[in-house]
Amino acid sequence: MKRIDALFDIERTINGLSARERLRVRQEQSAPLVASLKAWLSEERSRLSRSASVAKPIDYMLKRWDRFECFLNDGRICLTNNAAERALRGFALEGSPGSSPVLSAEPTAPRRWSR
Repeated sequence: MKRIDALFDIERTINGLSARERLRVRQEQSAPLVASLKAWLSEERSRLSRSASVAKPIDYMLKRWDRFECFLNDGRICLTNNAAERALRGFALEGSPGSSPVLSAEPTAPRRWSR
């Protein structure tokens, strides 16, 4: 967790900067941490059996590593999708079973299929 926390600390310091400046800081500060995190995860995974409780989450992360580290090459990309999730919070699917769902921006839209 300390490794991930360090990445988020960097992200907090560059919040509000231009994409170009965020990219520069990420390449200087975050990229070495990300490389270190991948090496650590790979080393830890090699010591675990398939039945270890953390093996599956580590495998999941390592298989999707290229998607995780894409924020290092584009200053426009956020480390998390929290902003997108907050933006979509007011949307809900409306419709009835068997019909095509319709997106609604109504804050009171039902969150379940209506009958």
